[in-house]
Amino acid sequence: MPGYFGYISTDIDCLKDVDITDRLDLMGNCRSKIVKQPGFFLACLWPKEASLEGNFIFEDDRWAILFDGDLVDGPIPLEDEGVPWKKILDIFAKESYLDFQDLRGLFSIAAFNKKARSLFLVTDRIGMSPLYYLKLPHGFWFSTSLSAFYCLKKDFKINFRYIYD
Repeated sequence: MPGYFGYISTDIDCLKDVDITDRLDLMGNCRSKIVKQPGFFLACLWPKEASLEGNFIFEDDRWAILFDGDLVDGPIPLEDEGVPWKKILDIFAKESYLDFQDLRGLFSIAAFNKKARSLFLVTDRIGMSPLYYLKLPHGFWFSTSLSAFYCLKKDFKINFRYIYD
């Protein structure tokens, strides 16, 4: 399933790049890119035939940003490459996070500021694009797919009371 997976920790050597991308791309029909530096790991997969053109991952000396979902034209027009990276970077630079409501469609964004060592998780206004996270003593995990967490090989307990409520 296309999407992304991330892990923020001081110890990322336990992760195997191929295992994680295989768990996210069960059908083998996605392109992928992995960003791995001391303290964080990001893996992004997107369909080879995605309706948005271009990469679903952006990286420069300050940011590593992952995008999952699909957009339609709205107050923020779509760029030629698909994902409006310039607008997304502008929102983070100005810290005007309410401007994300101008993006139309189903999407989630994970943005890691390398210099500030901070993570931002954003989902569409309705929350239709899933974004899961898990905080463990040794790190913070996030993904658009629950199957990505299977690589942790942990025995998770489901909180049925939470599901019922």
